[in-house]
Amino acid sequence: MSIVSGNKIVYTKGFSVTNVETGQPVTPETLVMTGSTTKTFTTHALSMAEEEKMNINKLVSYYKI
Repeated sequence: MSIVSGNKIVYTKGFSVTNVETGQPVTPETLVMTGSTTKTFTTHALSMAEEEKMNINKLVSYYKI
C-alpha cells in the first residue's frame, strides 16, 4: 500500500503474505491483481463511512494527510 500526497509518496508498506504455504511476505514491490486490492479498499471505506469517520459524498482530496 502506498499513500501519495501531491506527487510524493509519503508512506509505503506491504501487508500479508503472497503465499500462505511459504510465508513469503508482501512488499511494496509486490505486484497484485487490481481486483483484489479494490475490494479491500472499498470494504474499508464503507466501514469508515458507517462509523462516520468518512463521508462518501466528499472528494478523496478533502481528506488531506
